[in-house]
Amino acid sequence: MGPISEMDVRYAAGLFDGEGSIRITYQKLKSFKNHVRYQLYVNVAQCDPRPLLALQREFEGSFHWATRPKKENHRALHSWIICSQQALRFLERVRPYLIVKAEQADLAIEFQKSREGKPSWGAVSPEEYARREHIRREILRLKHVTFDPADFGMVANSENGQNGQPRAKQPREIAVGVCNEQVPPSTEKICSDLYGNIESAAEMIAPGRKAE
Repeated sequence: MGPISEMDVRYAAGLFDGEGSIRITYQKLKSFKNHVRYQLYVNVAQCDPRPLLALQREFEGSFHWATRPKKENHRALHSWIICSQQALRFLERVRPYLIVKAEQADLAIEFQKSREGKPSWGAVSPEEYARREHIRREILRLKHVTFDPADFGMVANSENGQNGQPRAKQPREIAVGVCNEQVPPSTEKICSDLYGNIESAAEMIAPGRKAE
């Protein structure tokens, strides 16, 4: 990776903050007891391939060209993908400029740094399983955080958008920075899941990618 100007890093951070995503994939093979694979992925997807190709030139990774849109009347969505140690290096560079994905990036950096020098596949202790699974679930939780405009000094529109007064909170509405989900399970519960009947998570390893 060659030298990158701070302006380039700020542009990459802004692009990633708005169009990117962080995920930790999970895969368990039934044929191997206690063998679970967790891997960090970072990607940016959009219709214009030029910024994505620039990201690939500057930060490595792979570019996936979509030959046709998934739905009629939609534009093709291209993507830039980076994983494991390359993802760690990218996140460390852009982290000072992130807003939306700052907390997710911190967790992803913590996750990947804790795995340096360790194989991505193999038997690990129940405690290590629990730690990795907790980080994975916390990143998923952060993707669904909602915000109350009142906490930003703003007035919410009413349901019909007429009077401009704050609409009454619904029973399940939540305050700023709180996700409408249950608290992540305890370490004991995670271990129980991992050694029980839990299947592979919805996120699967990207096709054709290998762990570094």
